[in-house]
Amino acid sequence: MSIGDLGAKKIPPERLRRRYDFEEILGKVNEQLERVALKAYELGKNYKVYCILHLPVDKNEPRLLGDFFTKLHEITPSTVKPVELPFRKWKAKTKIFNVYRVGYEADPENLDDLQMSLEILMESENLNYLPFIGVDVEIHSERVDRFTKDVNLRFSPFPIKIDERGETVYEMRFKRKEYKPPFEKYLDFMHYYLIVVDVMNKMFIKELYENRNLAVSRISGGLVWVRRTKEGKDIRVKRKEDLLKLVEWGGFEFFLEDSKCKMEESRCRVCDVGCSPNVIFDLDPGKKVSRKKIVDAIKLIQQNLEDEGLFYIIKYTGGRGYNIDVYVEDLKLPEPYKYIPLKVLKHHRQMSVKRLKQVIEEMSKDKAGIVRDYLRMKTDYLRNRSGFGFLVHDMSTNAWRYDSLTVDASSIKRRSYHRAFYSLTSRRTICLPVCQSGDKFNWNLEIRAKEISKDYENILKYEKELMDVKVKFNDSTFVKDFIEEYEREIYKDEFKECSRRLGI
Repeated sequence: MSIGDLGAKKIPPERLRRRYDFEEILGKVNEQLERVALKAYELGKNYKVYCILHLPVDKNEPRLLGDFFTKLHEITPSTVKPVELPFRKWKAKTKIFNVYRVGYEADPENLDDLQMSLEILMESENLNYLPFIGVDVEIHSERVDRFTKDVNLRFSPFPIKIDERGETVYEMRFKRKEYKPPFEKYLDFMHYYLIVVDVMNKMFIKELYENRNLAVSRISGGLVWVRRTKEGKDIRVKRKEDLLKLVEWGGFEFFLEDSKCKMEESRCRVCDVGCSPNVIFDLDPGKKVSRKKIVDAIKLIQQNLEDEGLFYIIKYTGGRGYNIDVYVEDLKLPEPYKYIPLKVLKHHRQMSVKRLKQVIEEMSKDKAGIVRDYLRMKTDYLRNRSGFGFLVHDMSTNAWRYDSLTVDASSIKRRSYHRAFYSLTSRRTICLPVCQSGDKFNWNLEIRAKEISKDYENILKYEKELMDVKVKFNDSTFVKDFIEEYEREIYKDEFKECSRRLGI
């Protein structure tokens, strides 16, 4: 393929100029899922979380959604069950639509896997053809009739409503918006990647890309398409030339999967192999968190990692966000009952002892869940010792507030991705490594990172300031050691009460 060849010319239909903001949709849906999961914990062991998409497809275009329904079943781990309900008819002016109702159900303790499956499912660009997307978030219980052995579903107090005209009122209903891509064509960013990848050798780091899948935001026909596969296979990069081929393909934003993949070709399925994700402090400051507080929080985390002898890299992700990446290859798991998952500590009073033991043993095998809890425990540990009341995590009462700096542990999933070093972003900025182990993060670095990140077109003039990333994987026991030593101290009352119920 020669430079500039994007293959056969294929311009998307004009109606795709109006698109859904899936980031906004998932944010609102996840908020409701968290609320409903809490209710499911309170109601007891038989209740499951249940999320259904309502997708109106024109009766005259039955194949509009392509392989969407196949993907529904392919991408789910064993902890999540796909759901397909009978479709309904909906008439709008002169058209008749079949409203397909599909989604997922899961136990409340497996909510993270449900959310991740939903996120991957909704990457299908075909959804943008639909006039609206409706979402119902509910809980239901399964009751087995003791005489007939039939399974009956009893739904929560969140039913689908009908208005005075007899039309469905969804708990959430979303409409399309006018879409403006960050770049019109790949020539707008090609020169940047030629410099970064080919001349400066900054972006491709073999240790990071080896056996890792990529997600790519791709420009084609003036629109952005998110891709996790290319020509039916996972996207992988073995050499820097492979990155340039992805740029020729239209790729401008690159995300690396946190875990090394043990499968040759998974075709974006959510597998149950149990790969170990990296430990990533994903810092999300509220609008009124001062730059001084952001710098102080990063220095606090940095000093703690230095004290523990861990290798890390701090990167500026754009806007006001930062990641602190701590690399690990094969995570060692804490022992069950020496580690009690935080969601279990929070909801153990609503569970029977039998159910409690079952959930602890299941969740203690989930490496992504263990990393999430490590990040939350470490945040509470550092806040308690520093007095930085603004530093919270995603399960905290004050999470996501305008005056809080939230460590978003929920970004760690069974298949999670974080932006690659030197990747462009949808805001036309650069994801920059700022410093690594042994360096000192300070106010000047913070200011300079933002200045360089905004000036991607002139990146060459900053060549001497840009960091050469050197990756080192940490001892695989540091997560296990911290959890086993400090969880019972940080959550003393809850841990003691839960342990008493378990008889340990």
